[in-house]
Amino acid sequence: MTIVKRIIGLPNEAIMVIDGKIYIDGIELTETNDNYIDYGGVAAEPFYLSDNEYFVLGDNRNESYDSREIGAVYKHQIIGKTIFRFFPFDRIGGVE
Repeated sequence: MTIVKRIIGLPNEAIMVIDGKIYIDGIELTETNDNYIDYGGVAAEPFYLSDNEYFVLGDNRNESYDSREIGAVYKHQIIGKTIFRFFPFDRIGGVE
């Protein structure tokens, strides 16, 4: 099964979802337009990523089956990369 998710956490980072907000190594992730997250899952407590592990979330945060349920995703499981952004429209274009 292939699923599309957004990488939120990188190897050796600690991820938490507290009071509806995402924290990476204790710093709130504010660069996204995330809505309130109802469920922290495994990230309700600090979730520590090891080498070659990534934390992924779906864009529909409250309805997504993602790392909050399944845990970390390993690098060898990632098969794609975003190369073009369609939305938001004020940021449309190629992605580095």
